[in-house]
Amino acid sequence: MSEALKQAKQEVLKGCRLTCEKNFTVGTAGNISARVLGEDRFVITPTSMDYNLLTEEDLVVIDMDGNVVEGKWKPSIEHNGRTSMPLFMCIRRMPPLTPPSKELRKCWRWILKRLTTWAEI
Repeated sequence: MSEALKQAKQEVLKGCRLTCEKNFTVGTAGNISARVLGEDRFVITPTSMDYNLLTEEDLVVIDMDGNVVEGKWKPSIEHNGRTSMPLFMCIRRMPPLTPPSKELRKCWRWILKRLTTWAEI
């Protein structure tokens, strides 16, 4: 396992523990994911599993096309392109330290649309 993958898995587990400690999640709702630095992969929580019980071995690694490349469980449903994946794809395409590009504006429109939808729920 690369150091970057190990770090991403640790970040996801830290996020899981924090959301439970702060009561930001109920049951198995939601997901937490992290981009693997320098790679076209990210780590995401598995579907329908208690965040308090997750270990590194339970986490799922997915490529940027949404294919599972590592893990014994099914990934959170958000891996299918509804939430995390489009945001990661937008960020991946953005050149570093540039003025707002068409891609960046597209990302922000996507994020704001989702936030508006979630606020209405």
